[in-house]
Amino acid sequence: KQWPIEKFGALMKAIAAQHDVDFLITGTAKDAPLAVELEKAVPGHVHDLCGVSSISQSAALFAHCALVVGNDGGAMHLADAMGAKVVSIVPGLEYPISIEPWHNQHRAVRHPVPCAPCYSFASCPERHRRCMLDLPLDRVLHQCLRALAGE
Repeated sequence: KQWPIEKFGALMKAIAAQHDVDFLITGTAKDAPLAVELEKAVPGHVHDLCGVSSISQSAALFAHCALVVGNDGGAMHLADAMGAKVVSIVPGLEYPISIEPWHNQHRAVRHPVPCAPCYSFASCPERHRRCMLDLPLDRVLHQCLRALAGE
């Protein structure tokens, strides 16, 4: 269920090239190495809160973010519940408009693949993860820029 970290880094670079922004990285302590990788994309503009912020602290942060971007999961739904603009990167495990954050369904990004929906929450039954690996950066960037522009 994860979009490649390299694509997140490229997304951050592209957003930073057009907007004066800082990036908050939230997650558990085991996500900290990913935050280190992302910091390399836009040095000096990344704040690593992995393993530091609680769920309630993350919720408070999300309420003040211009945009929250991430893989489908609890954080995207929490940010949505807090009123944030959310671009959720959704795998092909369920039908469209079935698991996207409720108030941001129109911003969710999916890559259609013939094996979707697979209903496998643990791992790709085909072992290729095409729904995530082949999702192009430009589609996610487009949704992010639209959200930041207030669309």
